Amino acid sequence: MLRIPRLFALLNVDRIKQSINDFYNKRLNHAVQNNIETEGYPILRALMLVQLYKIFRLVILIFASSYFVGIFWHIFVCDIQSTVYLSDGSVSTVNFADIELGGCHSD
Repeated sequence: MLRIPRLFALLNVDRIKQSINDFYNKRLNHAVQNNIETEGYPILRALMLVQLYKIFRLVILIFASSYFVGIFWHIFVCDIQSTVYLSDGSVSTVNFADIELGGCHSD
């Protein structure tokens, strides 16, 4: 979980945006130097790639956060115990996961 900030540093949108712009600027400079008139600067394609990358980054964020929330939920549910006072005066502990969710398996 401590590596999530590092993951977001790797998935920096500004760095990818700069890489895409550099690529298309090189193509445009090559076209200008060689008098290729059919080559244009595809700004819409560059914007589409940046938006697709943002969507990819969001999906990674959703998967990472749901993974850790699931782990915490599993730990929370499997470790909750309640003290039950039985009618004969004895005390018993009951694991809620065994009662409500069908048990936590410790493999």
